[in-house]
Amino acid sequence: GKSASTQYSANDWAAPSHPSPEQQVETKLMIQSALQKLPHVQREVIILYYYYGYKQREIAHITDVPLSTVKTRLRAGTGKLQEIFHQAGLRSAWES
Repeated sequence: GKSASTQYSANDWAAPSHPSPEQQVETKLMIQSALQKLPHVQREVIILYYYYGYKQREIAHITDVPLSTVKTRLRAGTGKLQEIFHQAGLRSAWES
């Protein structure tokens, strides 16, 4: 796995090793639509964590919820995203 400080790019989510521009756009759209399927609270922590690189403690402060809640939302959200990607035949960055 990657360390928590690693920033994920859209390319980390795509199955092909050298995706074409069309595949990159398709993947980005898939990620966006997958994120839209998550409850707002899960989407929020996932975006802050994976896209903006905030630490879990910082996210707890930003969203004004306990650290344990942030961890739960991240776990639940990434689990749901994995499911969505799996159904779509995409390998996600979180799968080991």
